[in-house]
Amino acid sequence: MVLNTPLQHLHAIELPTPFPVGPITVCVASAPDEPLTLVDTGPQTEDAWTTLERGLAQLGHTPADLARIIITHAHVDHFGLAARLAKVSGAEVLAHRQNVQTFKDFAGDRDRRTTFFAGLLREASVPANLIAAISEATRGLRRFARSVAVDTPLDEGDRLSLAGYDWRVLHTPGHAGGLVCLYEHES
Repeated sequence: MVLNTPLQHLHAIELPTPFPVGPITVCVASAPDEPLTLVDTGPQTEDAWTTLERGLAQLGHTPADLARIIITHAHVDHFGLAARLAKVSGAEVLAHRQNVQTFKDFAGDRDRRTTFFAGLLREASVPANLIAAISEATRGLRRFARSVAVDTPLDEGDRLSLAGYDWRVLHTPGHAGGLVCLYEHES
């Protein structure tokens, strides 16, 4: 479903996720004389893909029309479909510099994180059965995303033209280490 935003050339599409957090909202920037841009992608599920296709169709586009994909952070509900979308469209992928390696080798990143957190939890005397459950959940996220190459790393202060406006990239770690927000001061 396409949702209204206050900006004429910026459209929001709500995508389903299989996670308790519920749906994710991605944005499509479609101003004339700018590359058709998707901000975040949703998880790698057929439901998310089909819903994204329908939303893009309502706007007169297909996934193959995308020219840019901006990923705000390295959680599977925000970048899961990036590899598939980049493959069908040839779109340029942009993400914070800190996420380049995570996206390049997502399965390896999951394995490294699983090992790291299991060790940390053992040191904190967490029971082995809980460590095993957490490790399995972390590894299980691999089915919701694939590795994707970042063509253009983003840094604090970079500027992007989206929806006919000039947006500034803000690096806002917390929810995720490589999280970026896009800020447009006029609206």
